Amino acid sequence: AVPVKCDALNRKEMRMHYALRLNDTTVVAEGYREMTLDMRREDTIRFACVVPAKALWSAKSPTMLRLDLESRIDNRIVECVSRKVGLREQKLRNGKLYINNELVSPNLAEWEAVKSLAEAKKYGYDGIVITLDRGADKIIEECAERGLYVVVRTPIDTTLLGDHIRRGGNPSNDPMWNESYLWRNIHTLHSTKSNCAVIGYAIAKGKTSGINIYDTYLLLKQLSPNHLVIYEGAEGEWATDKH
Repeated sequence: AVPVKCDALNRKEMRMHYALRLNDTTVVAEGYREMTLDMRREDTIRFACVVPAKALWSAKSPTMLRLDLESRIDNRIVECVSRKVGLREQKLRNGKLYINNELVSPNLAEWEAVKSLAEAKKYGYDGIVITLDRGADKIIEECAERGLYVVVRTPIDTTLLGDHIRRGGNPSNDPMWNESYLWRNIHTLHSTKSNCAVIGYAIAKGKTSGINIYDTYLLLKQLSPNHLVIYEGAEGEWATDKH
């Protein structure tokens, strides 16, 4: 899916050419789609193609493809974009995670606890949990190229704000913070969901659960049902996929 925006003041007909390449040379799929955009309109072009199994991404086989996009108006090239992408199928079935129809049980390390991605692999980890803060995007991209799974944590940390959830207690159960929990987790989801290494999301860092955790869990499962959604402070309650 490719978002397209027209800044012109009049109607424009455009053609988007695409090509997926393996090892920068072998063409896996190619074609084009046409679209008409009204004045300053934004829309999405969607492509569908068959990808062979050898071109699918997983931690065992971190195959990256190159996606080349070229937009044309009146047969003139307007913009060219090229980026690396990984394609894989992810499903949750009865609480179990499947990547490309193969059962996986990720062994995840906290990013703060390892010095590098190479060290994480050295000690037998096949993934990390990382908070979405400054610099996290580059680390997540490197995980895709190295073959490491990623669970992205929304930057909310209530570990120092007490364990009780009654009035005046931890923000995880304070309705005043409900919108903030939801908005921040939606931002985390939409800003990272296109990366093949991202298999799930951690709602926050904390020791207690509450209405904000429950509401966020339900929303994330509605928006992306096949991603893992976890919360370390759930303590066996239903607001997490991983116990």
